Amino acid sequence: MASARNSTWPPSNPSGTTPTPRAAPGSSIPAREWSLFSAAEVEDSPLHLELEGKRLPQVPRHTISMAITFDDPSLFSLSLQARAVSGQYEDDLNGLPLAGFGTLDFFARRRLSERASIYLHAENLFDRVYTTGRTAEGLVSIGEPRRFGAGIRASF
Repeated sequence: MASARNSTWPPSNPSGTTPTPRAAPGSSIPAREWSLFSAAEVEDSPLHLELEGKRLPQVPRHTISMAITFDDPSLFSLSLQARAVSGQYEDDLNGLPLAGFGTLDFFARRRLSERASIYLHAENLFDRVYTTGRTAEGLVSIGEPRRFGAGIRASF
């Protein structure tokens, strides 16, 4: 039986809630930042000694997200979110590295009435090509390309 350790910082929030946006000092624009440090590695594997000390596959050591939001119901809402993920490995033996990457997303909304709004969003704004998986045979999976969307939201 193998055992693995996954230490995270800051410790996970057991309630599953997300941080409340707070305005930076002297500003009315809330900014949120999340970061995760994960030292996920195999500590003990009597049947597979070659795994000991290796990082768990598909677990980056660092994940950081930041969002800045402007929201004035009489005007519009704008949000910009950045995400960065450090390098990780695809396989148990840490022989297939996956490079770190960063993306930027944008969201805008304009309220038309109490029950209707229009919105526009862009994901992976700079069309960053990043690897999300790979095989020993050379097959590479890449993340979502730049994507735009727009719509009308209504409630009845």
